[in-house]
Amino acid sequence: SWRAAANGAADALRAFLAAGDAAVPADDAPSDASSGIGAASDGAPAWAPPAEAVAERLSAMAASEKVLRRLPDADERRNAVATLREDLEAALAPKLAAALDRGADAALPRLAVLYKKLGLGDALRRAYAARRPGDARKRWYARGPDRDDEPLAPWLEAEFLAPLLEDVKAEAETCAAWAGDDAAAVAALVARDAVAPIAPSFADKLQTASRKP
Repeated sequence: SWRAAANGAADALRAFLAAGDAAVPADDAPSDASSGIGAASDGAPAWAPPAEAVAERLSAMAASEKVLRRLPDADERRNAVATLREDLEAALAPKLAAALDRGADAALPRLAVLYKKLGLGDALRRAYAARRPGDARKRWYARGPDRDDEPLAPWLEAEFLAPLLEDVKAEAETCAAWAGDDAAAVAALVARDAVAPIAPSFADKLQTASRKP
């Protein structure tokens, strides 16, 4: 029933919020073969199994909400599902960030499955992209003011854009293990985040170059 599904999801969320961030010992780790999620011997954080339980409960809650859409209080049920999903995403964000900051690359396939089940794949991709190295920025700022008299276009093509494309290709290979068919999109997102902070400097250099004969 809707009430049972909602109560189960709320209980699962409370259990998730109470979980710590330490890695689950391999001997104690559960395995969910039906979902494709491996055992926590992959280094997944301790909050992953409780979060997976929330995903299962949320899925049941959403399914119940769809069945009951033609009945009274449909908007209330729909909002309850949306609110739980938003609460979970907000609670997951700092935990995922901490896992990525610790270099938990081995855990990413499991976490990607979890986030996909929750409908939060975009949140995972954004968090991942935000924590990738900013080599593009380093290359950009390596061209100091002492080189302002040099032509911009040849440098831009050879020393910035070409390496950036290679970065995107390498990133797509790096994240293919967990991103699958979305690897190229994730790599492009990483590149976008890498170059976004240089936009003002980029505009200044273009403006300066455009004034030259």
